[in-house]
Amino acid sequence: MGITIHDFQLVGIRLDPVSGVTVSLFDESSRASYDLVFGQVRRASIDGFSSQNVVLDLKVFNRKDDSFEFKRCCFLLGLDPVAAREIVDGDTLVFIEASAGAEIALLVEGTWDSRLIPVKS
Repeated sequence: MGITIHDFQLVGIRLDPVSGVTVSLFDESSRASYDLVFGQVRRASIDGFSSQNVVLDLKVFNRKDDSFEFKRCCFLLGLDPVAAREIVDGDTLVFIEASAGAEIALLVEGTWDSRLIPVKS
C-alpha cells in the first residue's frame, strides 16, 4: 500500500460530515506532522484514546479476512465478520492498530485511496 505510519504518534482526530475523517499524526523521528484523510466514512470507532497513542500498523481490507485485525475492526464497528456484507458490496475497512493507546476502525464507502498529507508548521 505504500503508507508506513509505524511508531507515529496519533495526535488528533477530526470528524466532519462533509469532508470525512482526518487522523492527525506526528513522526517523532523526522519531527514532521501529517494528516491521513478518509472521505465518505459510513461508520467510525475510536477506542482507547489516551495520553500516549502510538501506531503499530495500518491495515486496509477490501475483502473478508480471517486475521485478528479484520475481526477486531468488525467488532469495533459492530459488523458481522462472517457476512461482512459491506465488504462484499465494495466498501473498505480501515484499521489503525495501536501499540499504545487508540485503535481506529473505519468503514469507508468504496475503495479508499491512501492520502497521507504533510502538514506545514
